[in-house]
Amino acid sequence: MRPAAVLFDCDGVIVDSEPITDRVIAANLARHGFEITHAEVSTLFLGGTIGGVAETVRARGKVLPDDWVPQI
Repeated sequence: MRPAAVLFDCDGVIVDSEPITDRVIAANLARHGFEITHAEVSTLFLGGTIGGVAETVRARGKVLPDDWVPQI
């Protein structure tokens, strides 16, 4: 049976994906030597972009792979 419609929740109204994303980013950055809690990720990067995360981390002296943005 084919669905009549598909609902995409792109702004977090139905599912709040921000906490999950914060944990994923924090865990990934820890693997690259940038220790940060998921709460700090939320504080520093809420409303920003993944590119902005990379810029901030690099500005703080940490090395991320050149392909970090598309990989994350």
